[in-house]
Amino acid sequence: MFLRKTTTFLISMVAACCCPADSELPQTISEQARAFLKIAVPADLSQPETVEDWKILRTEISRIYDNSAAVQQHYPFRTTEQQIGGVANLVFEAINDAKPVSDRVVLHLHGGAYVVGTAQVDAVIAAPLAHMTGMQVIATNYRLAPEHPYPAALEDVVSVYRDLLNEYEGSDIVITGSSAGASLALALVLRARAEGLSLPAALGLLSPWSELAKIGDSYYTLEGIAPVLDYEKTLQKAAKAYLAGADMSNPLISPVHADYSNGFPPTLIQVGTRDLFLSNCARLQRRMVTDGVAVKMSLWEGMWHSFQMNPNLPEANDALRELAGFLSNSLEHD
Repeated sequence: MFLRKTTTFLISMVAACCCPADSELPQTISEQARAFLKIAVPADLSQPETVEDWKILRTEISRIYDNSAAVQQHYPFRTTEQQIGGVANLVFEAINDAKPVSDRVVLHLHGGAYVVGTAQVDAVIAAPLAHMTGMQVIATNYRLAPEHPYPAALEDVVSVYRDLLNEYEGSDIVITGSSAGASLALALVLRARAEGLSLPAALGLLSPWSELAKIGDSYYTLEGIAPVLDYEKTLQKAAKAYLAGADMSNPLISPVHADYSNGFPPTLIQVGTRDLFLSNCARLQRRMVTDGVAVKMSLWEGMWHSFQMNPNLPEANDALRELAGFLSNSLEHD
């Protein structure tokens, strides 16, 4: 019964709409973006009650949102499965005539509110980055809640990073992440710093879920306007599953509360003006600026949460090129 309801809901979630009038849509974005905003509704992760329910929902979301075939047409890639630090990863390599960059690497952490998502689904980010930078992109399939609540995901990505340091200098590694994966990237570097590990050259964060509580102005100002996310429908139950009783204000869970003053890599934060996380990205950026981090927040007009994952969206391609340029420039050293 849950599978039938979930499948029906997820399909209708893509097709159903609030049908805003054209006059209510921003005139300053691409036609593709306007078309998306006309049909987009927040994802609903409020239905699962059991671990089995979460597994079914996870499978259906991966099936529906896996756009790797579309990405393959624009950015041909190959993947290999690789165990790194005892954790499963999917390694993306560009298929082209360019000489690959073999001495530097991108570590990518997928989104999905810590309860859904896979490295394969994030091919829409990993494959373009592999082409644009020439580097391998290692996408980690960290453990998910509720089966594996905090700190399981963090332990997994720290284990991967620690193992990568056996092959690369920290200054030859850059880390990217989307949504929960972006917050996890921040937590990874905070843990690495605490353990005295070499830090990566840079972080590229696509709308980090940097505050798990419903705190932040845009939760309220964008209510009913922001597509994709809704706190009660999309985030509340996922946060509870991930926390499993842990302190929501722990900086390794909500890194907007972290101390960045003792050394932290240059960071790029991308976020759209219709993203529910907009104000928390602003809070994170201000915290990092105050603590002396070289951080840039890149704002995208009319864009929604994780808009970079829409392979046919011009703004997504432009944002990934900005991200790739930032990562490549950060790795330019002797």
